[in-house]
Amino acid sequence: MADISAEIMHELEQAQAQFSADELQGPSMELVAVVGPAVVSGTAGSGTAQYLLVDHDPASAARRLWAYVANVWHYRDVTNVDEQGIAQVAYAANRVDVYWDANGQITLVRCWKMF
Repeated sequence: MADISAEIMHELEQAQAQFSADELQGPSMELVAVVGPAVVSGTAGSGTAQYLLVDHDPASAARRLWAYVANVWHYRDVTNVDEQGIAQVAYAANRVDVYWDANGQITLVRCWKMF
């Protein structure tokens, strides 16, 4: 597993801090792309995720999928069932492509397993 640089972790922490714990009290299916503290929107796109992780708060129903694509952290709130599927499919994949719309909202996560 590749080491994650301190700069990447700092960007994730900034993105996480932008959203309060109250906002994470349940999956809202609201999607946002973030760069540091700023919200990015206006251009649809796609790219291969460099990093993929799930925030899981055991004290609530909050689960958030994060994908780092082209120096931008994208996220989507997911359900418990989605989280289980992510663990089985995305983390077993060799490549994960992420797609978002003009509002910066993740619309599709495509997982590739190449043998």
